[in-house]
Amino acid sequence: MTKEEKHRLYEMVRLQILMFIVRNGGHIPEGLMDVFDWQDDCYQVVYSRNFTSQKENHYQLRELIFFGIHESPMSVEFPEGEGKILVLRGKAAVKRLNQFIEHYLITPPQKNSPMYSLFFTCGEVVKKPEDIHESYNTAVKLMERRFFAGRDQHMLDENPLSDSQEQQPLGEEVVSRFCDALVDGIQTFNKTHLNRQVEKLYGYLVSCCQDEQTVRMFLMELCIRVRERLREKYPGAKQYGEDSRRMLQSIFKHDYLYEILDSMVKELGAIMQGVGAPSRDSVLNDILFYIQHNMGEQLKLERIAPLFGYNSAYLGKIFRQNVGASFNAYVDRVRIERAKELLQQEKLKVYEISERVGYRNVDYFHKKFLKNVGMSPAAYRKSVSADKGEAE
Repeated sequence: MTKEEKHRLYEMVRLQILMFIVRNGGHIPEGLMDVFDWQDDCYQVVYSRNFTSQKENHYQLRELIFFGIHESPMSVEFPEGEGKILVLRGKAAVKRLNQFIEHYLITPPQKNSPMYSLFFTCGEVVKKPEDIHESYNTAVKLMERRFFAGRDQHMLDENPLSDSQEQQPLGEEVVSRFCDALVDGIQTFNKTHLNRQVEKLYGYLVSCCQDEQTVRMFLMELCIRVRERLREKYPGAKQYGEDSRRMLQSIFKHDYLYEILDSMVKELGAIMQGVGAPSRDSVLNDILFYIQHNMGEQLKLERIAPLFGYNSAYLGKIFRQNVGASFNAYVDRVRIERAKELLQQEKLKVYEISERVGYRNVDYFHKKFLKNVGMSPAAYRKSVSADKGEAE
């Protein structure tokens, strides 16, 4: 074996031992660090990956940190998953990293700069070789939060969540809450409300302590729910189908949560245009349009008014002046007219019609129907059937 071959073997064994220590921790045999010249006053682990999966990175973080130093004894690098682990040795190496980070914070990387192609996380600085594993664990855990990084953020050196935070649910209640909020924004043609709800969604997902895959699946469920709700309310609308497909595709296309939500806002805006009535020329018409397509929901002026940018008292006054009836009286009128249509079809039972038009209490439905029509729902259905028989 030549001298060069021995040296390569030595370096390979040295790297394998270091990789084991970094990844697994545990007791290090006495003198091993001396043999491999690995005794320093401090250590820090940095984990780097490509900023996006769409473009190959031609730069290495080690090269950027130690720019101008051809062979740096202050660091060791080895592969880790889709990225690389960089172990910094000594105060000088840690100082260079801090200077590099300070420059990056002062001057954020531009899209054509080498730094823009990288994303990295930093573990804590440790004093002993046997503690390098702790720094490694921190860097790995932070990299697992990469998906939740802010807009154009290229580095995480501390966890935005405390270790004591518990996982927040992403179940039925959360899906329904955000689905209702997004559908309300679309139906009221309120972009401000829509954007605000997406911002709330981002904040909740960042702080919920769930993993990336769980969040992506939650967003898929949410988009499907929104699509199905709109399909029920606007069966004649066509444009939102393609927009919702693009929205679903973006969930697994993008690397970061903010990119997914940016795409969601764009597609929801397009859906808003697709379901809207082209003849709308006033907020009042928008409200009437909303009532017509949501009569089966709990319609209260106090909840609807803020969606259109009004307080309930003022909107109630405007409603009465222009429609000639109070908000509640108009809603009852719309519901009863729809109930009359359903009663003529003879497919649904009275209590089913009551629920479909927004009356959860069938006795209350009977009372409202009798007041508006002058007969009970059953009597109305019977009279309609009799009229059809005579006509035939």
